[in-house]
Amino acid sequence: MRPTRTIINDCCFISHRKNLSSSLVGRSCHFSSSLGDLSAINSREAQFMGVDHHLRSLCRPSFRFQEAIGLFDAAISSASNPSVITANILLDALMKSYKYETAVLVYRKMAGASISPDYVTMNSILACFCNTHKPELAFGVLGLTLKHGYEIKVHSVNILVKCLFKERRDSKAMELFRDMGRAGICCDVITYNIVMNGMCKLMKLDDAFGLLMEMENHSCRPNIASYTILMNGLCKNGRVDEALGLLEEMCGKGLNPDVFVYSLLINGLCDKGDVQKAMELFSEMHVKRISANVVTYTSLIHGLCKLGDWKSAIEMYDSMVSQDLKPDVITYTGLIDGLCKHGRLDKATDMFDKMLQKAVEPSVVTYNILINGLCKEGRAADAIGLLKRMIDKGKDPDVVTYNTLILGLCDANKVDEAKELFEKVLQARLEGGSSVKPDAVTCNTLIHGLCKEGRIYEAMEIFHTMVRWKLQNVMTFNLLIDGLYKLGCMEEAAKLQQDMTDMGFKPNDVTYSVMIDGLCKNRKVGTAKRLFEEMQDQGHSPTLFDYNIMLSALCKGHHFQEAMGLYYKMNCGSCKPDVVSFNALIDGARIERDLQAAEELLRDMIEMGLVPDSVTYSILINWYAKAGKLDEATALFENMLSKGYVPDVVTYDSLVKGFGILGETKKIIDLLHQMAARDVVLDVKMYATVLNYICKDAEYANFKDMIPIFAKKSSTVSCKDLLAKLHHSGELQNTAVP
Repeated sequence: MRPTRTIINDCCFISHRKNLSSSLVGRSCHFSSSLGDLSAINSREAQFMGVDHHLRSLCRPSFRFQEAIGLFDAAISSASNPSVITANILLDALMKSYKYETAVLVYRKMAGASISPDYVTMNSILACFCNTHKPELAFGVLGLTLKHGYEIKVHSVNILVKCLFKERRDSKAMELFRDMGRAGICCDVITYNIVMNGMCKLMKLDDAFGLLMEMENHSCRPNIASYTILMNGLCKNGRVDEALGLLEEMCGKGLNPDVFVYSLLINGLCDKGDVQKAMELFSEMHVKRISANVVTYTSLIHGLCKLGDWKSAIEMYDSMVSQDLKPDVITYTGLIDGLCKHGRLDKATDMFDKMLQKAVEPSVVTYNILINGLCKEGRAADAIGLLKRMIDKGKDPDVVTYNTLILGLCDANKVDEAKELFEKVLQARLEGGSSVKPDAVTCNTLIHGLCKEGRIYEAMEIFHTMVRWKLQNVMTFNLLIDGLYKLGCMEEAAKLQQDMTDMGFKPNDVTYSVMIDGLCKNRKVGTAKRLFEEMQDQGHSPTLFDYNIMLSALCKGHHFQEAMGLYYKMNCGSCKPDVVSFNALIDGARIERDLQAAEELLRDMIEMGLVPDSVTYSILINWYAKAGKLDEATALFENMLSKGYVPDVVTYDSLVKGFGILGETKKIIDLLHQMAARDVVLDVKMYATVLNYICKDAEYANFKDMIPIFAKKSSTVSCKDLLAKLHHSGELQNTAVP
């Protein structure tokens, strides 16, 4: 008996025994009164009806709680005590009905009536304490078990070890597990499975593997559950290949995998994106005549949806239904999510309707997914309609629902409706009609929508609400600072940045980017330069966007040499220049009229493997045309067309001016034909340019009389119309209208 006493001492039995005793004594008065109230049978009847037989009949096959407790109380009161076996049957019925507190009171009444508990009794009470999250009292029961002369068996310790893991007291669980061997209690496969499961939940997979090897060394043969636990842990941690290795090992030891093993492996493979391998396992199940369940099909449907193979996903759904399996809310939700994400909103709504027809109740997540899909398709009104249906069905929207709708409304330029919805949520919260409280995402979404429309003061009102609720974060400040800069409110932006620091928020990369961009666009390049340097001093690495903003601002501000210095720094660092960077620098060289620098930059650009884009060509064509180098400009123009780029009006304007200065009216007409073929529309400025140079040519002097007068600056005319005027004037008899 000595080894068994050791485990009780190690588990601090002495400290818990008093707790157990006081806990049981404290319940006695309450138990007596409650059972007295339930008593419906007087003690004289109980004595003659055969307490044991009657009490057992009340517990099995169906449990008649009040009558059983009333009879038990009456029997105790009349000294017609039931046997310990009958009392154990009552305890078992109470536990199966989750009436753990009442079971403990029954035990206390047994002790008061001198019904000596046996091992089954003690094990039942130990389980009661474990199920009511009281492991300390469960330890005390182990001591009482010894006191009554019973040896502690592995089953009892297994219950306690499992309880400790559930209570997240893993170190105590492992201590008890290791003490079992020292106390002479042999761990069984259930013990190891409990501990392995605990280790897997704690992400200690290597320790769990060690236990599998330990089992075999102690002649404790792992069962299917042992391998299932390990494979599940591996799959949840993305180690699916190792889980498949365990499948082979398992089969090699003569253990046949069941539907649960295959389902968790298929789910793991689908989560990893290896749907092909998952389908191979699915086929293997069919060969082995293992029927797939709802989890198997749901995993495959989700996997196919992630790949965008919605047709196969729907076929899998149809196959599932044909097997008389009923898709659950998880199945439908995954399928609807996949269809929405791949632009199949109509099919997603059809599946939602089918879900309702099959009497499967959508979850809040299901509604949120479909609402999000509708919003992304610009169907904000339909999304609001679905919200109303959701509420009518008695399903309470959560904060994600409202965040999704507010974002959808803002994206659809319905900011007023988004704000109205936000205010309704606030009002419902204040009146106690809703448990939904707007969070930082809600407020930031609305602030962003308001800032995009230049409604900065309304956005600031939302910000003050956030401050009262302590919801503001760095993103909030970034959005507002950006909004202020875009409106040219420099002082307010600087003050808000200071408020941000005063409230304990540090600027992040986005904060610096927003401020540098805002300063540059408001021509505060000097301040932007200082902030750009501060950004790096604070340990933030400028992005390519930041560099490009600075390059453009420096070049436009006639600080070309500083821009070149920044360009050399980029070349030496990890943030290499892109086409946008070179375009800014080439334009800077144009502003400084440094053709050599521009040509060198163009060579550098090509040597770095970057391809000039339409902006690059436009800058250079404009430059060469203004410099009178029409051959170079024309060559670049032809090169631009051969690359598939479409010239804009500015490019054409530069060429028209260049040809006009040289008196090349025929080439201007040729350009107009090209523009007409591309359906280019001329604005007033371009129209005036064409008119000016064509009418200077005596051959087309009368053309001016046919030109309409533009009342507004926004008026436009197509090149086809312009050429038609020329044609009908008789001035261009040989010119064909496209």
